[in-house]
Amino acid sequence: AWDLSPDLDDETASLVLFFGEKLHQQSPNVSVGDFPLASDLNTQQKQGLLKLWMATAQTLVDIYGSTEVPLKQVNVIERGGKLFGVGTFGGQWQPLRIANCDSFRDGKCYLNSGSSYLMLTELGPSGVVHSESSFPLSESEDPKSPHYTDVTTIYAKGKYKPAYFSMDDVLNNAESAIELDTKKKE
Repeated sequence: AWDLSPDLDDETASLVLFFGEKLHQQSPNVSVGDFPLASDLNTQQKQGLLKLWMATAQTLVDIYGSTEVPLKQVNVIERGGKLFGVGTFGGQWQPLRIANCDSFRDGKCYLNSGSSYLMLTELGPSGVVHSESSFPLSESEDPKSPHYTDVTTIYAKGKYKPAYFSMDDVLNNAESAIELDTKKKE
């Protein structure tokens, strides 16, 4: 049974993702998460859902040759011409890492909205701060920069990188520094 918590290698989540898309096409105002329990449906509604599940399974077979497709293969962020498989999707499924898909193309769900900057912070004794962050589109807009996709890779894996707060931590982990002259010039 599925635990309702998608991850990169989750094959059931791919089926749910495609089912959600088919359900949305059929009933735009209904989402998978809002769907009533089977016990609340009549026989005709249950048969309709079963047909929709069967059509969903057939779609996966038509595209991928199997219904056993890891989520990272179908749920992606596109950045710099590269695809990064993501092990989460929106709504109630994983509220800390929301990634929404408005576009299915070529058998893939292209994520294009949701959480932006994510940060988890622990405030420890004596003011010690431990923090980690992630950002879907990395820090740089320059495709030649090593920071154009570095954090996207971390985000796609559901991981976080250290976020530094103390001056010592910042200086000890900086790749480079720029000194700014703040004196007013006359």
